[in-house]
Amino acid sequence: MKILLLTCNTGEGHNSASAAIQDVCAQRGISCDTADALSFLSEKVSRVISRWHVRIYRHMPKLFCSGYGFAENHPSIFNERRLICRYLSTGVNGLRAHLMKGQYDAVLCVHVFPALMMTELIRRYPLNIQTAFVSTDYTCSPITGDTDLNLYFVPHGDLLDEFESNGLPRDRLIPTGIPVRRAFCQPPEKAAARAELGLTQSRQIVLMCGSMGCGPMGLLSEEISAALPPDTGLNVICGTNAKLARTLTEKALPGVQVIHYTQKMAAWLAAADLFLTKPGGLSISEAATVGVPMLFLDTVGGCEARNLKFFTDHGWAQAADSAKSMAEYCCGLIQDSSRLEERRTALRQTFCQNSASAILDTLCARNEHFREDL
Repeated sequence: MKILLLTCNTGEGHNSASAAIQDVCAQRGISCDTADALSFLSEKVSRVISRWHVRIYRHMPKLFCSGYGFAENHPSIFNERRLICRYLSTGVNGLRAHLMKGQYDAVLCVHVFPALMMTELIRRYPLNIQTAFVSTDYTCSPITGDTDLNLYFVPHGDLLDEFESNGLPRDRLIPTGIPVRRAFCQPPEKAAARAELGLTQSRQIVLMCGSMGCGPMGLLSEEISAALPPDTGLNVICGTNAKLARTLTEKALPGVQVIHYTQKMAAWLAAADLFLTKPGGLSISEAATVGVPMLFLDTVGGCEARNLKFFTDHGWAQAADSAKSMAEYCCGLIQDSSRLEERRTALRQTFCQNSASAILDTLCARNEHFREDL
């Protein structure tokens, strides 16, 4: 079996989900390649879209939220007569040529754009190939219902009704969870993680708002630093936001350690007693799989607001509406060991499976039947 993963460079979440699946493929000896779906429009288009996505997401979150809301309320912007879908369809021929050259048996889309492209490709050129969509948020994102693939891997069984209400056949929906890399499925023990990272305080808080370092992280760091309980450390991971890292390093806030981009996120989560984050689908899935309690700050809105609601409705996390209230919740919760343990237990009981493995198990089993029916 040979698999093509189609992702987009609009934030690291989709790429992380893709990497998690590719990692399990390598472990099992399954041939698997990854491609940026937007590159089939052109490499320049992919760079421009990705660059502007980062700028809007980091500096203009209200605009990002408004755009998401508009897409939800006006799904017709993606139908085949509309500009966006017509534009995406210009990459169909290039994608088809790539599929034919690679002789793939299955395509997994970890973003709705490649899912739309594959839907149009199959409409124009019927192919004997399995197609699937992997949702990376705890909601059915706008226009997912306009796609027509063989399988849809859903983050949780409680979301099946929502996905079905958006026009997706129930028998194609498989609740596997969001795929995270093996390091998060097999994290180190807390003591080993702290030793690896050189952490000495008895209580550890980790703050990270996505790979782009979004939201009021500077203000939040100041608020928490001023109220930190004794023997408690705040570790601020700035991701790719170099400006934020420089600013916080220069301020030298008491009790605060500034970390630039890290490849050891699984260790940081394993070392933490509490994780402060925006509710990005991959970030909270990684933390939930490790089993670290979370506090959310809704900095971007859109699909992340749906993630926040899903987790808080289930009692898996708590949310704050401002940096000040989040600092207050944080400094109170970090001293409530019994409450932290309750949340840790609930997360570990719910997010225990390797979702990437579950996706591949289903895909491989379906592929045998798919080939028998040809």
